[in-house]
Amino acid sequence: MSTVILRKGHDIRVAGRAERTLVDVSSPKRVALLPTEFRGIRPRLSVEVGQQVKLGTPLFTDKLHPEIRFVSPAAGTVVALTRGARRVLTEVVVELGDDEQAENLPTFEPESLSQCSRAQVLQALLQGGLWGLLKQRPFGKVPNPDETPKSIFVQGMDTEPLALDPAFALQGQEVAFQAGLDALTRLTEGPVRLCVQDRTDLAPALSGAQRVETHRFSGPHPAGNPGTHIHFLDPVRQGEVVWYLKAVEVSDIGRLLLSGRFPAERVVALAGPAVSQPSYLRTRVGAPMQVLTEGRLTGERVRYVSGTVLNGASVGAEGFLRFGDRTVTALPEGGEQQLLAWAKPGLDKYSVSRTFPSGFCRGAPVALDTSLHGGHRAIVDLGQYDAVMPLNLMPVPLVKSLLAGDLDEAEKLGLLELAEDDLALCTFVCPSKIDFGEILRQGLALYEKEG
Repeated sequence: MSTVILRKGHDIRVAGRAERTLVDVSSPKRVALLPTEFRGIRPRLSVEVGQQVKLGTPLFTDKLHPEIRFVSPAAGTVVALTRGARRVLTEVVVELGDDEQAENLPTFEPESLSQCSRAQVLQALLQGGLWGLLKQRPFGKVPNPDETPKSIFVQGMDTEPLALDPAFALQGQEVAFQAGLDALTRLTEGPVRLCVQDRTDLAPALSGAQRVETHRFSGPHPAGNPGTHIHFLDPVRQGEVVWYLKAVEVSDIGRLLLSGRFPAERVVALAGPAVSQPSYLRTRVGAPMQVLTEGRLTGERVRYVSGTVLNGASVGAEGFLRFGDRTVTALPEGGEQQLLAWAKPGLDKYSVSRTFPSGFCRGAPVALDTSLHGGHRAIVDLGQYDAVMPLNLMPVPLVKSLLAGDLDEAEKLGLLELAEDDLALCTFVCPSKIDFGEILRQGLALYEKEG
């Protein structure tokens, strides 16, 4: 076991952290799967409007790899196939029926999973619809099942603002979690690396994990990012592939393999300044925002985020929980003009650079809204980016090389190691309001296209 201590970074103090209480929400009438969240997937529909589906029935597959299935999170009727710009499929909506019939899948005994073949585990994950939980570096996309990663990382901690705490969500999931870990060991010839927080109150599932390497990380965000773990333990170089997923997703894999049934139940953290009673909710995959937030919000103008404030997606009040998200964040909508705001001391403003006196008070959470407090302008590098970048990378030269289209230089500066979440703090502290993640994604897409 190794311990990595980070000095650089920043923990964004957002008010509204979920209390460690689990609440059962009412069963939704509709659920949805959102194809656009699966990066690298070109969806091909397997159903049509009006078709009856079971829990686990394929809704769409990948055009390039038809064996990758994305299945229905409920039994019922397909009621909507929503398309966006250029007819891109954005939502497959299923209305729940009275009878929860499920597709029958192979089952495994817990003690047999560590001896299964790679082909058996691959087939179970592909047929069961959980392949989309896995991601790969480089490119941060759904991996190719024909490739073998040099290692697999399990994110047993999360330091993003208001994120779900795996130590709480994994309570009572010891058997399923270990089963998922054993299955992952069959997918790689290298090690499975479990990365956890350096703390004493780890969940038994994390502290008792077997047949994997355990590594502890401490320090501010991004200490919990998979990109941070990969950078310090097994950096990605050209021609290499590393896979990663969250610890709660490993538990889902274990539940699928042990029960032979798609694990539709999901625990999510409902948090944020606009939430009256932040807590953990027991719901199901693809639940509507209205069901998750009904009677739990304050204020009228609220932004609904599936995910965290750094890496989530604004889905609106009519939106759905994304497949890969375990946090729902509700933020007050900003944008209101303030008279002579520049002349005020800013005691209620959030400040990383100590522009305001509030920057010297590091303890209390702040009820942040969606205001940017400024507009787009040229990059002004005063050291704020390096202060929140613990990786051995230079974010500003990397972004400048991407903007110039110099992919060779960008590769030398660490392009293939990164995904958007690794540069999210750079975006947050940027006085020029530049989206580092968007520039990185465009560069990665161009690099992948040009081979």
